[in-house]
Order: sequence, then C-alpha cells, then structure tokens
Amino acid sequence: MEECKVLLTLTCYVAPRIHFRPQEFNSLLHGGHLFTHYVVDMFASADQQRLSWIERNQQTFRAARFNNLEDAVANDDDNLDLNDSGQHVILPSSYIGGPRNLGQGFQDSMAIAHYFQKVDIFLTMTTNPCWPEIEQELLPGQTAYNHPDLVAHVFQLKKKVVIEYIYKHGVFGRAVAYVYVIEFQKRGLPHIHCLIFLKEPYKLLTPKAIDSCISARWPDPETEPFLFETVKKCMVHGPCRALNPNAPCMVNGKCSKGYPKNFQGFTTMDGHGYPLYMQPDDG
Repeated sequence: MEECKVLLTLTCYVAPRIHFRPQEFNSLLHGGHLFTHYVVDMFASADQQRLSWIERNQQTFRAARFNNLEDAVANDDDNLDLNDSGQHVILPSSYIGGPRNLGQGFQDSMAIAHYFQKVDIFLTMTTNPCWPEIEQELLPGQTAYNHPDLVAHVFQLKKKVVIEYIYKHGVFGRAVAYVYVIEFQKRGLPHIHCLIFLKEPYKLLTPKAIDSCISARWPDPETEPFLFETVKKCMVHGPCRALNPNAPCMVNGKCSKGYPKNFQGFTTMDGHGYPLYMQPDDG
C-alpha cells in the first residue's frame, strides 16, 4: 500500500494547533503572554517562507518590473540611491503589505473615488474586548489580550456583518461602493476605516439627511438605555483640559482633538461641505 504524503504550509500546520478543543488540554492556549509570542513567531516564520519563495521565483515576476511608473522613476540615474544597490528582489502585488500591494490598493481606491465622486460616510468600527462572543470563549483567568487569534476572528465576522448591512441591506440607502482598510491599535485591537459611496438619491447633502443617520448627541437614557450606556462607556472623550491637564490629547494646554465641542442647536454645513453636527445644550 503506497504512502499518502500531504504537503502543508506552515500556516495550515499552526492553525489547528491554536484551535481550542474541549476534549484535550492545549498547553499553548494556557501560556498567557507566551502564547502571543508563539503566534508572532509563527507568523514571522510563515512570512519568511513566503519571502523566500518569492526570492527563488524571481523569473516569474520579472515582467512586472517595468510595468508601473514608480519603478521607472526609481531606475532613473538622477534619483539613484546607493542603499538600493545590489541584487533587487521584486515583491509582487500579491504579497500583502508590499509596496506594489499598497500602491495597487491605493490606485484602485482613487479610481473608485474618481468615478463615484464624493464620499458620503466615513465609518469607523473598533473591536470591543468585552464582546460576549470573545468573553464566552476565554478560558478561566484569561483576557482578550491573551487570545489575539480569537479577537481577530470575531472582528472579521462582525466586519462582514456590518458591510453586509450597509451594502446589501441598505441601512443608509443604496450603497454603490465601499473602500476599507484594517489597522491595529497599540493594544492589538483591530479596527476598520470604511469609506461608503451612496447612490445619488441617498447622498447626505442636507442637514436633515445627515441627522437621519448620524447623531453626535447623548441618547435618551430612558427610551434608549442600552445605547446610552454604550455611548457612555465607549464613545466619550476625556476628561481633558482643566479637568485633566495630563491627558494624552493635551498639546500646549489645549485638546488636540478640539474637545469639548461647542453646543450647536442645528446641524449645518461649513464652507467646505463638511457637516457641523447638532449638539444642543439639553443638560
């Protein structure tokens, strides 16, 4: 009987090892900060394998060398940088995080913005480490910071749901396009910055249209208690200025983010088309 050999990538090998199974004890998941070290080391090893493969298969990517203007400028003798001398390794656009990958994403985004003209909504969603989907999967004594894999997985699922509600279900009206980028905060929590383009009848061109989907005021604690507590816990800036002069946002005695905002009875548009949200002095 012939042996069946299966070749696995490092990521395919590591992924099952860090997965929780109730019937077995996984020492990695009980390692605390050592587990995060393991995850980082394995990702670095997997990334190095990808780079090594790219380096060994440069002939496949040589055709891409002169395909964009950036390479043409870089090869100009007037812009010669001695740090670039030696054997060059071309990173294709399929390598996530490489200069061609980032440049291609930027150019695609600019093409979308050029075609649909005005961005209508700039939406940000940040991971909440207290999400029940995260907390219910933690082992006793663990926090969300002990499981970056779990945090990233839950965030990915919620990101898909949010985009589906916007793009497929039309909670803001008919969305014709969207562009987003995912970043990680210093605490390791991923968050998304998403630009949304709406179809012409649904564009937010008037104060009334803006007020229909954007609110910069406190929710009513009696009629919307859950929303009130969420805003109170997760979306309040400060205190800063005189109440806390050592706050991280303070620069030269002033809040660099412009808080507290001035009270405003109605939503208005400034001379550049940016909205000034309604923030009434309602106590």
